[in-house]
Amino acid sequence: MVQKLILFDVDKTLVKEMERSSNPWSQAYKSVYGIDCKTTLSQANSHGMTHKQIALETLKSNGLKEDEILEKMDLFIKTLEKIYKKSLENGKITLFPKIPELLQKLSKKKYLLGLITGNTKEIAFTKLKMAGIDKFFSIGGFGDDSANREELIKLALERAKGKCHFQFDEKKVFVIGDTPKDIIPAKKFHLQTIGVATGIYSKSQLKESGADFVIDNLEDIEEVLSIIG
Repeated sequence: MVQKLILFDVDKTLVKEMERSSNPWSQAYKSVYGIDCKTTLSQANSHGMTHKQIALETLKSNGLKEDEILEKMDLFIKTLEKIYKKSLENGKITLFPKIPELLQKLSKKKYLLGLITGNTKEIAFTKLKMAGIDKFFSIGGFGDDSANREELIKLALERAKGKCHFQFDEKKVFVIGDTPKDIIPAKKFHLQTIGVATGIYSKSQLKESGADFVIDNLEDIEEVLSIIG
């Protein structure tokens, strides 16, 4: 029986930096909606958002109506994934220090590891495969599932129960992320949350968002293990 479920955000939590050969977003907007996006979301606004939400908000700010955006959203996501993977072929994914070692130790404890990420499933696993850590993750909630991060958490919990027979216990589920958008939805499910100050948000901002634990990063493996137990 799996004792605990640990759900990780991807960008700026596991993945530190990403190098791509091109901007897949602008290409996908042009290909599917036929527009050159002159207005894009700032990093502060988009950080922690799902890919569907980023597309929706960006296209609305460029004059498109929500119904015409949603009509082509599935095609947009498929197009984005194809272009995104192509842009990473000669790119590079850099993890934060000690991430593989941490995942290895958690796996040895027989904990179930999953993802809660704004990335689509295809894009998330492309990044993690490039970084050599995709094997650690079996379930999750992804940016192509919904624009709403609460829904991603709900889906991840359902998948943990259905695919891995995880017996749900709020105190045995940890969500780890670098933004308030990771923390706040998790708290609505009464899950344990760990905020890591490896993105654009400070420790105090993460604490204010309701994180149960706030740490500088995931490098101190013993500290992380002491929190999770």
